[in-house]
Amino acid sequence: MQRKKASPFRFFNCIVEHPQFIQEVYQAWRTIGKDGKLQGVWNKLKRVKQVIKGLNTQHYKGVEDRIKIIRKELQEVQEKMSSRLLNVELTEEEKELKSKLEEWILIEESIYRQRSRVQWLKLGDTNSAYFIAHMKNRNNLNGIHALTNDLGVHLHMEEEIESKILGYYKQFLGSNARAIPAIDPNVMQRGAVLKREQQVKLIQPVTRQEI
Repeated sequence: MQRKKASPFRFFNCIVEHPQFIQEVYQAWRTIGKDGKLQGVWNKLKRVKQVIKGLNTQHYKGVEDRIKIIRKELQEVQEKMSSRLLNVELTEEEKELKSKLEEWILIEESIYRQRSRVQWLKLGDTNSAYFIAHMKNRNNLNGIHALTNDLGVHLHMEEEIESKILGYYKQFLGSNARAIPAIDPNVMQRGAVLKREQQVKLIQPVTRQEI
């Protein structure tokens, strides 16, 4: 059984439009800790990540199901309106549901567009099938499903493919040195050495004429 790896953290652009986004991120970032500077920045980023994940889970999870529910409610209201005389409450409810449906359709389109990385040319032309097709195609292009090693053997297992790729780049780039030899000043002075005037010229500021 192939081991599923954790995907890198990404969030949908539509989340930044949520009214609580700026406030939640601000509160997470301004929290002061006793950590060092770099560790403090790392902890701030982790808190912001959790806040964005929380907004996504609470407000944007299951967009397709939400759209289906709103459409069903809108259909029921319109059926009631067709069988009755003019009803102000039903009219207002229909108007509210239409506005809500339009809002969630735009959110869904934004998510599909971001996943597929395809920019739709005309606003309002919702075509989920188009975005989903490009999204699947992009996922297939980004994934490595098989490799052939130096012996001509086809590799299909994720662990084998990962091992082959790591081995290739280790051979290509080399391995880490366990110890770095110290520089011997005596050896360096045996070669060509810059004079004091040359050394000073190297640290002079760059002039506009030189630029």
